Amino acid sequence: MTTTYIRYKRDTGQIVQTGTHPNPERLMDELHGVLLGTADDSTHYVKDGKLAELPRQPNPHCVWDGYTWIETRTNEQIQEQLLIEVRAQRDKLLAESDWTQAADAPVDQQAWREYRQALRDLPTAIGNTQQEIEWPQRP
Repeated sequence: MTTTYIRYKRDTGQIVQTGTHPNPERLMDELHGVLLGTADDSTHYVKDGKLAELPRQPNPHCVWDGYTWIETRTNEQIQEQLLIEVRAQRDKLLAESDWTQAADAPVDQQAWREYRQALRDLPTAIGNTQQEIEWPQRP
């Protein structure tokens, strides 16, 4: 008779193998422990000898170290990605307001020109989140 098991790293709780075995205790060693049952290694880990659900991954660039999610990108890489996202949002807002600059647009064109210039003047360097940016208000 075989038993369903979960094999995990003792130091991190990371699930490294699941399956069936006639004697799963034989799979234990200094580095690995074994639990009986089934689990998904992408959503669970072993904590204090019990199956636990992984906390939500903050972003795709984080890896689980057995205790917490660790960001794998450097601060410079994070900053560059945020700038790319800010520029994309700015360009979208500019494109959405292009029509306001037509000669016969029924809007306060000066207010829209100022708004569009404020978008172009957004900082070229930002903090750690887009929330720190003061986006100009549409007229």
